Amino acid sequence: MPNLTRLVLLASMGLATQAAWSASGFDSTSAQPALFPQNEAYFRAGMVHLSHAVALEKKRDLESNPTARERLSQQVKDDYVRARQSFQYAIRGGDNNLGYVPGALTNLAYVANKLGDHDAALAAADRALALAPRMAIARENRGEALLGLNRIADAQQQYLDLYSGQPAMAALLLSAMKQWVADRRASGTADQATVDEFDQWIRDRERITTQNTSH
Repeated sequence: MPNLTRLVLLASMGLATQAAWSASGFDSTSAQPALFPQNEAYFRAGMVHLSHAVALEKKRDLESNPTARERLSQQVKDDYVRARQSFQYAIRGGDNNLGYVPGALTNLAYVANKLGDHDAALAAADRALALAPRMAIARENRGEALLGLNRIADAQQQYLDLYSGQPAMAALLLSAMKQWVADRRASGTADQATVDEFDQWIRDRERITTQNTSH
């Protein structure tokens, strides 16, 4: 599921996912994820609410009844709010634990984007990247925050930074960019010339990607 790709799941019972940290540039011998029981409980609670929200979103998107869709949308929002609170509590108790805090901050950035609080999402992603500069998942969430703030040039640069080393994450961000264009066209809340220019940039990037992968 694409949404889950943007999260640091840390799904094992010990919260020790070496793949996530190898992508982050961590040395697995010196940066093991380690949580105190209370912090772990908060992190787990955040993941439960987060996973539930993602599942409900999928259900909502398939729902044709307007009343049912509205009810599901509220449930989705409630779960994201609970997830945000849980991750905030977990981060507060995590101090500078480099094996754990960047992932929690990245998930917090994802949740904040979902709740439309893009300033908070950007701040969380920046904190994650300050601790783990090579954490591609955090960088993708940062790109989405920049999109939400209509900082198109910065979002484009974030895509280019990802594309050079993490093309899968770049593809996720490009998908979000395409959605931004579609949403702005539908709402008419952005300058049409800006939307058209950005749309052309996206098409150019898709063409370049296709050319590079065909060689």
